[in-house]
Amino acid sequence: MRGRRVLVAGAGVTGRSTVAALRELGAHVTITDGRPEALAEFGELARPGLSDDTDLVVTSPGWKPTSPLLVDAAARGIEVIGEVELAWRMTADQAWLAVTGTDGKTTTVGMLESILLAAGAKAIACGNVGLPVVDAVRAGYEVLAVELSSYQLHWQQSLAVDAAVVLNLAEDHLEWHGTIEEYATAKAKVYRDAKTRIFNADDEWSTRLSGGGTGFTVHEPGGDNRYGVHDGWLVELPSHSTAEHSAAVVRGQHTAPDPNAAAIPGQQTAAETPRNHPEETLKSPQNPPEQPPPDPGGVPAPVYRVEGAEQDHEDGLGTTEGAVDNSALIRLCPVDEVRPSGMHNVSNALAAAALARAYGVSPEAVRQGLRNYQPQPHRVQLVGEVDGVRFVNDSKATNTHAAHGSLTAYEHIVWIAGGLLHGADVDDLVASVSGRLRGVVLLGADQDVFAQAVRRHAPEVPVMRLGSGDDDPMTAAVRAARDLARPGDVVLLAPAAKSHDMFASYVHRGEAFAAAVTKAVQASA
Repeated sequence: MRGRRVLVAGAGVTGRSTVAALRELGAHVTITDGRPEALAEFGELARPGLSDDTDLVVTSPGWKPTSPLLVDAAARGIEVIGEVELAWRMTADQAWLAVTGTDGKTTTVGMLESILLAAGAKAIACGNVGLPVVDAVRAGYEVLAVELSSYQLHWQQSLAVDAAVVLNLAEDHLEWHGTIEEYATAKAKVYRDAKTRIFNADDEWSTRLSGGGTGFTVHEPGGDNRYGVHDGWLVELPSHSTAEHSAAVVRGQHTAPDPNAAAIPGQQTAAETPRNHPEETLKSPQNPPEQPPPDPGGVPAPVYRVEGAEQDHEDGLGTTEGAVDNSALIRLCPVDEVRPSGMHNVSNALAAAALARAYGVSPEAVRQGLRNYQPQPHRVQLVGEVDGVRFVNDSKATNTHAAHGSLTAYEHIVWIAGGLLHGADVDDLVASVSGRLRGVVLLGADQDVFAQAVRRHAPEVPVMRLGSGDDDPMTAAVRAARDLARPGDVVLLAPAAKSHDMFASYVHRGEAFAAAVTKAVQASA
């Protein structure tokens, strides 16, 4: 980077860290932003746009590829990369364990960081979770638990992490990517040249995008699915326990393994992992298979693949053929110690465990780390109890896929939902959880869509709708939910929609819910 003339696009948290990193590397740095007030702190570094001598642009993840400045840079032949790509080029000997997916990224990265710390590693969670990756690299951590959004992955060129997982994929962020195919293509970049590919065998997208590797499932492990649930425990099936796993590894080989390479328990060598190349794109096969029914998030199961990746699972999800020797299973953690609750978080814990084991962490550290993990707010967070009714805040459930996870965690629910759907369909979601609903309270711009789906799939369930004129809509929602709930029920805020029609963010929405519940608790006392 020394001597290069670099323009940083975006003067937010990521942009500030990028400027600092580039100046340390000896680059000639300038910065631009569409908000003039954001540039005030940068003084003479601030620029209105591209200069004639710019030879590299480092963009913040919020900038779309269609932004005029980035389009102009591409037209001039100027290289455009993201902050994560810059961080990767700066990396010396840090290990990268990367997590992406539509839902569960922050929870999984938090669990992974906790496990790594329990193992005594100098580790940090970074990326989309908050801390810019360039800062984590500069600080000298030995292993990074990296949360990567599709925005960040879009700009990746040379990333080759130690282990990677795509947790799941459902329709989201299409206003940025344009199509579900482009969204999936961005997510799939995390697997390019990854030494270990970890996939969610319960998610069709994850399974196909990975092209094979090490699977996890909330069901019994077996075959390629080395991580699963058995007898109330998260467990690992050692790679030597079934012949099927060995065969799958052979099928995935592209180069001969190095006989002198030291194997880390639970980790594939580079030779065991199918590789892609930067020019590969996500394509539909010439004769796509018949599509299975859509998932609860309303997204059809994929018929796409990363071109060039070996497909070990052409006939469905990860194989579980072959007898499994249960006595060989490695117990990692009891299911009832996983927090937050819900099988979707058991799935997240399995992903974190698989990543940590790929790095060489012991089973004991996995359990201790999951025990130590403190869930983030607004993610299946119990915020109060009134008259035997629990109130749970899952404001982070901003799409139907995420809401399905928390709705299926409880038996009887009064559901607070609504907001901005951006065209998403909620029919499959409502149909899949209709038997759990005690009542529904709706707020926000697209509540008509929710109300119609409830009428179709759960006509006996009472629905209360809140008008836009309510001064304190969340207090009104909590009050209405209390009227519908019975002792033992859960009042669940899982909006399945974006928040910006009524709130500044999902955090603001969750805080409003928690405050309303606190009022209700105090009033009942």
